[in-house]
Amino acid sequence: MRRLLAYLLVTLLLAVAGCQHSNPVKGPSPAAKEIILFDDHNAITLATDAATIEEASLQRDFLRLQVAYGGGCRKHDFKLYGSTSFMESYPVQTKIYLSHDAHGDRCKALVRDEMIFDLSPLKQAYRYMYRTGMGPIRLRIYEPGLREQHRILYEF
Repeated sequence: MRRLLAYLLVTLLLAVAGCQHSNPVKGPSPAAKEIILFDDHNAITLATDAATIEEASLQRDFLRLQVAYGGGCRKHDFKLYGSTSFMESYPVQTKIYLSHDAHGDRCKALVRDEMIFDLSPLKQAYRYMYRTGMGPIRLRIYEPGLREQHRILYEF
């Protein structure tokens, strides 16, 4: 009986320990989507279903967005687009657009989601254009519908 109780206790402890985890971004994350670069704003079509960027933060090359939107009945697709037409200022600036396709979801639940985007391609484009390994770039982040919401300094 003692062996059985000890076995059950150890099994329970292992199960609980296995469920606890943290999710720090230390490198390329499988959940991170890559930014899509463009140089001609007229050449892209963005899905502009409503969404609000409640918070934006950087952790190395990863942009974390806390996004709220209406829905709950269908899968929503989000993409991040970045312009390689850098605005000449100090620091250099660029526009970043969040695209949201709700696929016709008419449900009214308020959904909050965290999205992670890899900005490495933007950094590589900057390095190629300016022939330097050092940033920074001021990111001007736009919500779907082209409303500027956040400005963040991306340093590398």
